[in-house]
Amino acid sequence: GALEVYLGCEVKRDMITGTTILSQTHFTEDVLRTYGHSNSIPALAPFIPHTHLSKDDCDPNPHPEFHRRYRGIVGSLGYLVNMTRPDLAWSYSELSKYVQYPGVSHMAAADHVLRYLRGTAHHHIKYSRDLPDKSMLNILWGCVDSDWAGDTDTRRSHTGYVLMFNGGAVSWKSRRQDSVSLSTSEAE
Repeated sequence: GALEVYLGCEVKRDMITGTTILSQTHFTEDVLRTYGHSNSIPALAPFIPHTHLSKDDCDPNPHPEFHRRYRGIVGSLGYLVNMTRPDLAWSYSELSKYVQYPGVSHMAAADHVLRYLRGTAHHHIKYSRDLPDKSMLNILWGCVDSDWAGDTDTRRSHTGYVLMFNGGAVSWKSRRQDSVSLSTSEAE
């Protein structure tokens, strides 16, 4: 039969309109239930505005339950990012840096991402042949950007990209660069 669910990713296809929708609504709702955010007030942004996490906020000996919760949240976000949620890629990248020794500010940021998920659980990726601009049909296009020395701990730059095809994202990544850039043009 037709594919409906694959590794927790729901697939809905409409052969008449040529539309395919990928979502993880059920998984997202399970994550929210697991971490007590089923009824939380939704956040509007995937990360707390004007917040910079730092290794100075790390707890060298986090309580095991606190540590387990943080690792669980970050792991769940990673699964969402890899399948259907490019909007969470930067948040996941930031939170992942502190999985070994999370502190209170790191957990507050992780809880904020869960509040964002609460308001966007229904978000999905939609591929369609019925695009407003027909010249973009079957054309692969993308965007890339980076900051310069955005990581306050290592002074490394951060790069992100998204590739789009028929109205939906097909590839995306957000990660810290391997080396320190000496200028904005080098970071780009």
